[in-house]
Amino acid sequence: MKVKIQETGQIVDLVYRAPDTGIECTADIIGINGNPDFLDCYTAETQCNHEALEVEAAAEGRLPGKSTPGCYACEGTWEYLVSQDTYDWWLRYINATLEMDAAMAAAEETHGRDAVQDCLSTIRHNADWEDVPALVMQALEVLDAQHN
Repeated sequence: MKVKIQETGQIVDLVYRAPDTGIECTADIIGINGNPDFLDCYTAETQCNHEALEVEAAAEGRLPGKSTPGCYACEGTWEYLVSQDTYDWWLRYINATLEMDAAMAAAEETHGRDAVQDCLSTIRHNADWEDVPALVMQALEVLDAQHN
């Protein structure tokens, strides 16, 4: 997905692809709906003049509102407005998750899916979301040590 950094105006990609399907599902992993740190292009009226463009769209018989990606108001150049800190945090999280996904796939190849699932069941269930990739990596290291 394209995000616009509030402080710099820079438009950057923030991408998570599901390793098993290759489908881009960044918004799903972040939980965009209701996430106050991600102001969608449609809501960021200080960045796009949506009301006037909706009136124009309705007059031309087009459906008003957000299209994908972005909207016609910002010409699809970005979808979400975020702070630099928010972008940096999510970029670190997504990179750690991608590393975790690769490690899990390798562990499944080496030890089998059942052994990996048993290993993952040892992770505490009340962990903060941001800690999960590191906890999974630690659990996989223990699995490797047990089988070497």
